[in-house]
Amino acid sequence: MDGDKLERLADELFAGRNSQDEVALDALAEHVAPSNLSTDELDLLLSKLEAKGCEVVVGVQPKLVEELKLVMPAVKRFMVREKRKPTVAEVAAEADCEPLVVWRALRYGQVIGR
Repeated sequence: MDGDKLERLADELFAGRNSQDEVALDALAEHVAPSNLSTDELDLLLSKLEAKGCEVVVGVQPKLVEELKLVMPAVKRFMVREKRKPTVAEVAAEADCEPLVVWRALRYGQVIGR
């Protein structure tokens, strides 16, 4: 995805934020899931939101922890086998789950890692 499209996604998320300086993780996941962004593109999108003064927020929910435990091993298996970073769709196939689950888990991992 080109930089202009990522900037438009960031602008849309910024406009729909749940407070002056926060974007909810679930809103982010639902909004960008159809775009099938790579992990690098997602990281760039998060950086663009942060540059606008937004923080992606999430409450610690057991569901998110479980999704992360499902998704991360699938990402690692794929990367070992294919020698490249997977797309969300590829992780979903590897983990046998919906792409939205992958989005939430990857975003949760990125948010807690920042």
